[in-house]
Amino acid sequence: MKRPSPDSPEFEQWMLERAKARSERLFGADRPKHGTAEFEAWLLAKAQKWSDELFTAEIPEDLADVGSGLIAGPRSWEDVMPEKTIAEDIAIDKAHKRKHLTSVK
Repeated sequence: MKRPSPDSPEFEQWMLERAKARSERLFGADRPKHGTAEFEAWLLAKAQKWSDELFTAEIPEDLADVGSGLIAGPRSWEDVMPEKTIAEDIAIDKAHKRKHLTSVK
């Protein structure tokens, strides 16, 4: 169905149909009514399926060492302590303040 003009009376019906189709696509047509015990059981089963897929997925060998929990960052937490980064932060701030200035010879 082609999108009707927002001013037309068919627009609201068209939006409802699109929302229903999107909901069925995301959650399935067999979704129970929200707030019922069947819905809670259905949601728990769906969440369990998603988590099983997430945590049992095979990790490609060419990725970084994902077992460490860190993908990028400093080797030590001490390297990001404020005492060590203050001088660098000041230098960056000064460079930003002078960025709009040009050298005249």
